[in-house]
Amino acid sequence: MATVTIIRGFSRGQFIHNQTFTLLKGLQKCKSGKQHVTVDGMALYGIPSARIKVKSEKDFVIDGELPVDEKIEKTPKTEKAQTARQIAAASKNNEAVSLLEDTTIPDIESNETDEEVVTRISDRFSVLNKLTLGARRGDIRALFVTGAPGVGKTFGVEQTLAEANMIEQFEGSKKRYEIVSGACSALGLFMKLYEYSSENDVLVFDDCDMVFQDETALNLMKSALDTSAKRRIYWNLASKLLDKKDIPNDFDFKGSIIFISNINFRKVRGEKMRAHLSALMSRSFFLDLTVSTFREKMLRIEDLVSNKGMLDQFRLSAKCSREIMAFLRENATKFNELSLRTVIKLACVAKTFDEDATEWKKVAVMSLCGNPLSY
Repeated sequence: MATVTIIRGFSRGQFIHNQTFTLLKGLQKCKSGKQHVTVDGMALYGIPSARIKVKSEKDFVIDGELPVDEKIEKTPKTEKAQTARQIAAASKNNEAVSLLEDTTIPDIESNETDEEVVTRISDRFSVLNKLTLGARRGDIRALFVTGAPGVGKTFGVEQTLAEANMIEQFEGSKKRYEIVSGACSALGLFMKLYEYSSENDVLVFDDCDMVFQDETALNLMKSALDTSAKRRIYWNLASKLLDKKDIPNDFDFKGSIIFISNINFRKVRGEKMRAHLSALMSRSFFLDLTVSTFREKMLRIEDLVSNKGMLDQFRLSAKCSREIMAFLRENATKFNELSLRTVIKLACVAKTFDEDATEWKKVAVMSLCGNPLSY
């Protein structure tokens, strides 16, 4: 019987890293030209066989003999293959962190190195901060920001706006921005636009995707984001609520708007929705933070923890921080969600149990992972 150790590969959108399976078929090509190996899929999905996409023979190591009709030349034990086996062995003894620090996190869908991915993502978050500041100054009227949930989109925007507003708030001026989350009706949107209609005011809509499904709300947005010198907003319906709050049925909007969403607006399929969004996009800047794949999320998290001091606020020991990152790497595909929130939760539970690794790991498995793990 032959086994195969997948150094790096993908199966059904799941990243496979240094895992060993019973090999059913060797390297084969699909009609699309992509390559894969076929393994016993019981451990992955509870099915007899599963295909794992790989880029080349360097991405896996075969041990044992294949059936006669499936024999292929065995992959030589390259330096990478030896490192992969060391990582697999070390992970059983909780030593993975020291080895993984010297290796890359591969991604079969990209030819970028880890350093290039980190630089790309960091550059885009830097641009996000500058565009946010531009919105605060009134130079940028509208900005759409997309990216995977839990990678720091909202935090970056709010931090920039808070810093810009710090002096004015200290002097007793009103807060010049607001972050609106969740559901928002068309009338609610009109009222918010009025409240933050002055120059240098910023409205941030965080995951308020319901706005894009209401034609009245969309028309309000189009008016608010119009590129003309004067942006007049109208509410042509009777409203007791507007009367009660002494809000006029029309006003000039001079503020800026930032949309933060997990939706990739470029990939919306519905023709009607696409037409509306296209009208909004033509009036706005659009920034995709390019953090969506498993690999990009992991590299983003590691960069913030290692280089930006993300866990410093918890005052954990260096040893505990390393244990948290090792735990995150080893179980990344088993968490209910892989995001910055996951790291923060791990830090919270580690602090709750006074950095007792045995205890906090048990709790993390029970409360943060979808599958039971053993240590």
